[in-house]
Amino acid sequence: MPELWWSELRRLHDGMFGLVADWRHHVRSLNERLPELRDAPLTTPGNNNLPPTLFNGDIEALQAGRWLLVISLNPAMETERKQAWYKEAEFEPDSYWHHWRTYNKRFYYSRFFDPLVIAARTTLEIREDKPPKHVATEDMCFIEVCPYASRNFSSVHGQVLAKLQDDPAIQGNAQFRDHIIERGSPAAILVNGNAAIEEFDRLPDVVDWRRSEYVSVDEQERGLWWKHGTYMTPERRSLPLFGVPFLGRRYTANSHNEYRQLGKMIAAKLGS
Repeated sequence: MPELWWSELRRLHDGMFGLVADWRHHVRSLNERLPELRDAPLTTPGNNNLPPTLFNGDIEALQAGRWLLVISLNPAMETERKQAWYKEAEFEPDSYWHHWRTYNKRFYYSRFFDPLVIAARTTLEIREDKPPKHVATEDMCFIEVCPYASRNFSSVHGQVLAKLQDDPAIQGNAQFRDHIIERGSPAAILVNGNAAIEEFDRLPDVVDWRRSEYVSVDEQERGLWWKHGTYMTPERRSLPLFGVPFLGRRYTANSHNEYRQLGKMIAAKLGS
């Protein structure tokens, strides 16, 4: 039987459990070593008892060319109640893999996911009666530039990531990203948020990365922007790359029509 395309992703994921001897000690050492983290300490699920988050979305269900990869800066901070739940869950590699495959069906956070799902539904022409949490699970996958959560990371990400290039979790996360792009063949890659876009601005693998202005479909006087270009994989395959400011924040006042507008713009680029 031929090897499944995501077998290497599963190996990388499972290997995180033995990547360092003690994740609590490792994360505490990082936070103590880097002064930039004084007000933005890194964490992993379960108050650092578990490995960092590499993905969420059902990787095993993704169909080549029919799904959208979303890359944000880093995972959201969990509540204390959720952290306690992680700590008590006694995850092992198999159950942790299943947890992140099905995460969006059980812990769907509409403020974050809805704008991205609306855009993806439009781009990929997903039927309207498919529940948003199923779209986020089966037609999308979410990964991060940095696998550690941190409440204020957007203010220090440049300095910190420059100092963490030899960190085993950062390296494992980069390998995971390279493989899911190379072997998973998403229809497109969507970089989500200004801070994540800044990190992609620095990558040599990104070419023809241009900012374009456009106006809102709802308000002609409302100016919006996005970036578009090409991501070159390690094996020199080219994939469509797009970048947008973080969608759905209250101060941006984006509308559902604007999310659909973005989805149509992505679809137009894919079809050109």
